[in-house]
Amino acid sequence: GEASADGAGGMASFFSGPRDTSVNDFLPEGERMLTEWPSERFQPWGFSSDPTGRRIAISDEFQLYFGFVEDLNAATFGEEMSIFRLTGVTPAPICPALEGQATRDVGIVCEALHGTPQKTCKALVLHERGTQLAECDLMKQPPPAAAGSWSRSLESDPAEMGARTASSQDGATGEEGGRVWRISTDWLRTAQGAIAEEVVSVAIDNDCNRSLSRSLAEGKDVELALPQEGGNWCIIAGTNHGRLVRLRRHARKRRLLVPAGVLWSILEIDDGRRKSPEVITTSLLHVLPGGKLVNLRNDRRSVHALDAGTGRIIGEWRLPDISGHTWSALAGGDGDLQIVSQRLDGNRADLWRFPVPPQLRDVIGFNG
Repeated sequence: GEASADGAGGMASFFSGPRDTSVNDFLPEGERMLTEWPSERFQPWGFSSDPTGRRIAISDEFQLYFGFVEDLNAATFGEEMSIFRLTGVTPAPICPALEGQATRDVGIVCEALHGTPQKTCKALVLHERGTQLAECDLMKQPPPAAAGSWSRSLESDPAEMGARTASSQDGATGEEGGRVWRISTDWLRTAQGAIAEEVVSVAIDNDCNRSLSRSLAEGKDVELALPQEGGNWCIIAGTNHGRLVRLRRHARKRRLLVPAGVLWSILEIDDGRRKSPEVITTSLLHVLPGGKLVNLRNDRRSVHALDAGTGRIIGEWRLPDISGHTWSALAGGDGDLQIVSQRLDGNRADLWRFPVPPQLRDVIGFNG
C-alpha cells in the first residue's frame, strides 16, 4: 500500500509502501514529527534550520516565525525511543524591510552573543520576486551592550545610512531597519516557454560563517551570511529553471550580489505549482554542516546532494510517495534531514525526519 501521512493522535508515524525506482538509492526510513504550526492550514513557504537542526526559521507568504525542535525521548519515552517535536513556533519581530512584501524563502544564522553562551538568530529572507535579500531578527534583541557581536543599528550609523541611501550606486534599497541586498538579474535566462527564470530559493553555508567568529567575538560590525573580503562563499541561490549558483558581493557595489560560480546548470523547470495550484514550493535548498548542499529535485521526488565548495555530486535518494501530498521544503543538521510534505489541497503540512544517508553522513563526518 501507499505511505500514509496520518498518525493516530498526531503521534509520529513511519513510512512504508512503494517507492519509485527511477533513482536507485532510497532515503533511510523516516518518521513524521509532532508539529505545532501557527494554524491548522499553515503553509511553510520558507523553512531553514541552524547546523544543529534545532533552531528553525519559517515563513509563510508574509510572516516570519521562529521555533525549536526538541527530542522528547529522555523526558517522556525513555532512551529506547526518540520522538521529535517542532514546538514554540512564534512570530518573529516585525522586519521593516519586509513591510508590504511577499516572501519566498528564508535562511537562518545563529551566533553566540558577545561574551555569553547565549545564542541569537537572524534570518535572511528572499523577497521582491526573488530579487532582494533582507536581514531580519528572529528573536527580540538584547540591549546593545549584550549584543555587541551583531550588526549595529543602521539608524545609529550615519555612514551606513548614507551608503544605503545611495541605492542607485551600490544596489541597496532605501527601507529603514535591517540590511537589504539586491540580487543581480542580468544573469537569469530568458523565458523558456511561458516561464521566465527567477531566484526562488536560498541557502546559507554556516560553515563559511564560522570564518567570521573572530570578528564576532571581538564585537566588530560584520555583515553576517554574506561573502566577506577574500571570497567566502556563504549564499547559494536556486532558480525555477533548476540552476544552483553561488553568490558574492559585487566588486564595487557592496549591496549588490552577483554570481560567483555555478554548481548545477541542468535545465529542470519548476513553476512551484506543477502538482497543485494550492501549494507553492520555494524552500528547496539547504546546506548541511561541512558545506554539503541538499536540494529537492526530480519534480521534488528526490533529495540530491553535492559539495558546495567543489560541485562534486555526492548522491541522490528517492523520497517516498505519499498519496495526496507533495514534498515542499527541506532543512536539517546534526545527523538528520527535516522535510515538509504538504497536502495537495493546501489544508495541512507535515514535517518528517529522515536520518542522513550513510554515503552523505560519511563525507560530512557525523558521529553515530
